[in-house]
Amino acid sequence: MISACLLLYNDHDILRAALHSVGSFADEIVVVDGAYEWLAPILGPAGLPTDRSTDECLDVLNGSGLAHKIRYFSGTWKNELEKRAFAYDRCTRDLVHLVDADEIHQLDEVELRRFVQSAHAVGALEAPLLATDRLASRRKGDPHLGLPPKPVLFKRARVSAPEHLAYLWLVLRKSEEAELSPKNAELMHAAPLGRMLHLSNLRTLETGLHRCRFYVFNWIREHGTVPWLPEVDLGADAELQRVYQYVSPPDLDQFLRGNAVSLGLVDDPAVEYFDVAIDPTWGPTVRAAYESFSRSVSAPLRRGSFFMLNGSTFIVDCSERLAPGQRLALTFDQPIATALVERISVFPGGLVRTRAFHGPVGATELHCELPAPPVPERPFRDLVSISAWMSRSRPPALHVGVALPG
Repeated sequence: MISACLLLYNDHDILRAALHSVGSFADEIVVVDGAYEWLAPILGPAGLPTDRSTDECLDVLNGSGLAHKIRYFSGTWKNELEKRAFAYDRCTRDLVHLVDADEIHQLDEVELRRFVQSAHAVGALEAPLLATDRLASRRKGDPHLGLPPKPVLFKRARVSAPEHLAYLWLVLRKSEEAELSPKNAELMHAAPLGRMLHLSNLRTLETGLHRCRFYVFNWIREHGTVPWLPEVDLGADAELQRVYQYVSPPDLDQFLRGNAVSLGLVDDPAVEYFDVAIDPTWGPTVRAAYESFSRSVSAPLRRGSFFMLNGSTFIVDCSERLAPGQRLALTFDQPIATALVERISVFPGGLVRTRAFHGPVGATELHCELPAPPVPERPFRDLVSISAWMSRSRPPALHVGVALPG
């Protein structure tokens, strides 16, 4: 009755849970692997194949216990539209159920039957976006559980592969958006068919880096400029490989590890956090994912060495280390003209930035105190945002040591 459909590229953290969450009700699981052609100029020099994931993902697929249901395809795809349409077309059952590799899905069997018997052809799940193993994020005042219900279930006889793309959450260029068919609201089933736990922000730092590359370079190819290399104009064709003329692949990866997307940080003061009920069946899995995430994002601080670009910002997760009156010591490999240092504290009520330093430096070292935020409760996450400007623009890169003395 149901074909589950999962797109994949180096998303192994929560993959096993995602597979098992749909494996209980799906007759087959169509897995389509591989990166996009437009991202190949960035992935190739970083040593990553574009036609399939690395062995961690393939090991999860092979060891999932669901090999009898999985139908695996791989390749390098023009864009997300092509990859998703290909995957949908490979499904053979009456219903196509979409799941991402960082989601855990739970269907309401009663509502599913109503959907099957109805005239509707598109069903959605509630989609709380988890920030911890018990808190999810939402815009302040938003009635939804973090995000609007996410369309995931389609009647294949009523909705074609090209048509289903219009209902999805996609990050596309304007030219790609123009390819989408009109969305028919009358096909949508009103009541959610269950709930998914959206764990995109609980990826480990390494798979978060893959997600960050997609979002950052998708933006760059649309606008033709690089936010952290303002002197670089890639032009309308967005020649992404030119970025490596200014920064090496390993340094670029290290820099992107300090990006909010890699760190699973919703850097928006208009967002608040709320308690979300986790089904006991999946509680240990979510808790383990959160613990693995926390260890991974705190690891860079233990190493103490970071890479940044002139005038750019990078973020360090200090949740395990910050104490009252904590001081911060920064050591740059080149003299810094000015710097901005802020403490980012995340509370259930929202994100609070507290300025620790902003002004001239004129040296290779900077010491400052990280003041406590003006909120009496303890934050569930603490980070430090660092921006630095050199007195000269070349070279555009610098390395910085970060330490929390005491």
